[in-house]
Amino acid sequence: MAGNTPNVSRDSFDFSKQYGPVVLQQGVPVHDSDWNEMMDNLWIRGTHVVNHAAVGDCRLKHTQLGGTTNSDSGMRVIQHPTTTTNDFTVTDGWAMAAGVLVPSTPASPPQDIDYEDQVMFTGTVTSVGGGAITDSSKNWASEHSLTNCRVKMTSGTESGNTFTVTSLDSATTVSLSGGTGSIAATDTYEVYPPALTTPSGSDRDDLVYLHVFFDDIATEEDSNITHPGTSVEAVHKSKIVSVFRVLEGSMTMPTPTESNLLSYGHRYLSMAVLNRLDGNANITTAMITNTDNIRRAITHIEAGT
Repeated sequence: MAGNTPNVSRDSFDFSKQYGPVVLQQGVPVHDSDWNEMMDNLWIRGTHVVNHAAVGDCRLKHTQLGGTTNSDSGMRVIQHPTTTTNDFTVTDGWAMAAGVLVPSTPASPPQDIDYEDQVMFTGTVTSVGGGAITDSSKNWASEHSLTNCRVKMTSGTESGNTFTVTSLDSATTVSLSGGTGSIAATDTYEVYPPALTTPSGSDRDDLVYLHVFFDDIATEEDSNITHPGTSVEAVHKSKIVSVFRVLEGSMTMPTPTESNLLSYGHRYLSMAVLNRLDGNANITTAMITNTDNIRRAITHIEAGT
């Protein structure tokens, strides 16, 4: 070790992956990189707690938090810049939900994100049968609200095709509308939120909210979790996932219970109300009312440093 440079095997901390807790496993080596990443996460998330104590659940406005053109106006819902058909955009920025600070996108600095472009989960199919697909690495729960979510295949015969979830059958299995087609084991997929629908029969008020939860990630989804020096998967990592969801025709945002917060970390933050017009597929600026929950952050946070 030369001078004040620490003698470490590698630096595995990557803010853009949005990992939170590092979960050590029994009977395997404890690597210096896993321990150091856990400490990095504690340092970063500790500043988040300071912010939450100061400002509570809110959308944050502060250019110091990192952003591009919109960050000092706060993360907010706006009209899509090119297409208004059952889609909208959330501007770059940050939000605080039950003590967890999340960016609009994992990029540093955060970027704008369109509703239609959000990926909730990625994974690999382990088995297919009975009109359902199974991914044994998942731990899905009812709080994920997967019904009507879209499964887009990213490899295999059905690559590029999209299926709709009809039900959550177990923590690892979902049924798909119309069956599974030619989906096969080892095919990869992405899960997107439900497609927005056009009001039919009357005007409709929809609630846009931010859903924040933790997703267990193992080597199957991130090969970097296995330490190259020992080829051992000593840990799993809990990824902080944030996705903008829409309750169509309802203003009642989900309320997590204590057990949800401990086991899955489900948190929610109201973002905006969409005043949709009967038979009109467009979502325009005049239809969007952002919630009055914007605050100015106090603590200076630089993502990834």
